[in-house]
Amino acid sequence: MAVDTLQHPWELEELLCVLRDLAPTRVLEIGAWEGGTLRHWLDSELVVVIDDEMRRADDWLGWAENVGCDLRLLKGRSQDPEIVAAARGHGPYDFVFVDADHRYAAGKADWENYSPMVAPGGVIAFHDIRRYEHGDLDRLWDEIKVGRRTLEIHDRTGDAWGGIGLVWM
Repeated sequence: MAVDTLQHPWELEELLCVLRDLAPTRVLEIGAWEGGTLRHWLDSELVVVIDDEMRRADDWLGWAENVGCDLRLLKGRSQDPEIVAAARGHGPYDFVFVDADHRYAAGKADWENYSPMVAPGGVIAFHDIRRYEHGDLDRLWDEIKVGRRTLEIHDRTGDAWGGIGLVWM
């Protein structure tokens, strides 16, 4: 079953190259939408998904079962204290992918709540770090990248949206 991602294909491929080297065993995804990126994390031992809608949860569980991945679904908003606590209970994580609410305040809350759950040497990544009409994570990205080991991946075709920012912890 085909599932589209909401990333530029080149950006996603570049991220997957980084992850091949990182080889994460524990992954947290915040905001799964249809599961397009989730499919790529399922070669890990444990994947935790936080999503307020769980649009295709049954499909996701089937995908995970087919590859032997332990998939945990946490339905709710990533800023809810009970969701943060539940996610903490499954950490630490080697890779955290934040692709949920693309507004500054929500992204900052996700940074503050979830970056401490990243294991030393692990990576937290944000999608949509470029300024566009539906979000302002570019402001957050400009703040958190200062003084940290980072990588910016963005399509250079001229599209104004997208971009993936990685921070090594």
